[in-house]
Amino acid sequence: MRSFLSVFLFVLSSNLDTFVIVLAYQINRIRISYLNGLVIGAVTAVFTFAAVLGGDLISKTFFSRYSDLFGGSILILFGCYMVLKFLKERKKQDTADSGSALSSEKRLPLGATLALSMALSINNIGLGIAAGIADIPAFTTAVFTFICTFLCIFLANLLGKTVLSKWVRGYSLLITGILLAVLGIFECI
Repeated sequence: MRSFLSVFLFVLSSNLDTFVIVLAYQINRIRISYLNGLVIGAVTAVFTFAAVLGGDLISKTFFSRYSDLFGGSILILFGCYMVLKFLKERKKQDTADSGSALSSEKRLPLGATLALSMALSINNIGLGIAAGIADIPAFTTAVFTFICTFLCIFLANLLGKTVLSKWVRGYSLLITGILLAVLGIFECI
C-alpha cells in the first residue's frame, strides 16, 4: 500500500504540468489528439522509467542506508520550491491575461508533439531521480505515468472548453508543490 501511494503521489504531482500545458493549448483552441496523447505518454513514461532507475542506482551506490530520507528530502525541497514559486507568481498575476481565442480549433502537429513530449520528459527527470533515490518502483511508476499522462490530456481537452480552466491553471503549481512535499514527508517517515 505504501508503495502504491508513493507511486500515485509521484505520478499525480509530475503530471499536473502536462494537464496545465494541454489546458493552455485547449484554451487557445489547439487540440492535442488522443494519438498524440499516446505518444506523449509513451515518451514521458520511458524517460521517467530511466530517471527512476538512475535514482535507484544512485541510492544503492551512495545512500543505501538513508536513501528514503534523502530522496524524500529532495522531494520536499522540490515541493517547497514550487509553492514559493506559486506565491511569487501570484503577486505578478494581476497583469492582463495573454490568451486570445482563435477562430477555429487546430491540432498539434507530430513535430510539436514530440517537442512537447521531450519538454515534459525533461521535467520528470529530476523528480524521477529523487523518486528512485526514495525507492519508488520504476516499472510501476512508468506504467502509471503513461496512464496518468494520457488521462491528463483527455481531461484537459474536456476542461479546456469550460470556465474552470483558468482557475485550474492558476493553482496547478501550488497543488503540485503540496503533493510533492506530502510525498517527500511520506517517504521520510
